[in-house]
Amino acid sequence: MTSLSLPPLRQVLAWAVEQGMSVRGQLSEEQLTALERAFAGQEPWSFALYQPLHTFAHAMVQLILPDI
Repeated sequence: MTSLSLPPLRQVLAWAVEQGMSVRGQLSEEQLTALERAFAGQEPWSFALYQPLHTFAHAMVQLILPDI
């Protein structure tokens, strides 16, 4: 069963990757790309992605997102 929240999360992650988003010292572009690939099902989930996901979640609420 797929969560209804995953498609919007995947879209926001893809947008953030396109924008080259990073959080200095906490979330690199490479980590963001790894998150995007994990949530798209292209790579397996790794516990190493937990902290980048946590950082992205906190940053996401402050982003001015386009209509996705």
